[in-house]
Amino acid sequence: MAAVARLAIVVQAEDSPQLQDLARALRGHAVASAEVILDDGRSVRAPAVVAQALGHLVTYLAAGGDVSIGAFDGYTPDEAMYFLGASRSYIAGVLARGELPDRLVDTEVRIAHADLMAHRAKLGELQREGIRLIQQLGEEEGAYDER
Repeated sequence: MAAVARLAIVVQAEDSPQLQDLARALRGHAVASAEVILDDGRSVRAPAVVAQALGHLVTYLAAGGDVSIGAFDGYTPDEAMYFLGASRSYIAGVLARGELPDRLVDTEVRIAHADLMAHRAKLGELQREGIRLIQQLGEEEGAYDER
């Protein structure tokens, strides 16, 4: 991955009447596309997902929110542990077994957001299946009597 210069850009809603005007124009609408004008005058169409993110960003900033944008290399195992509500040994185990893909960034293990979300969805499915089996066993054993 190429190195990215980290610049701090501060946008304050009260300092930008144009931001407020744009936010008012967006109310009740979804951003379908965006065009970026480069410093040499050329225009480039942004991908739809970038245009949608821009719409959310403008709305949030105009409401007085603060935003920090930077590169995201993925979650550390400790961050994944908190994200999933799991133990350190659970995370170490699923990483060791390859059940949760990871990669090295410099010398640190990182887990992609999409992989962590997929794993969380899988855990939710397993949990729902476990609850269903417990209910089924309870019904078979007469735990739910009819009154």
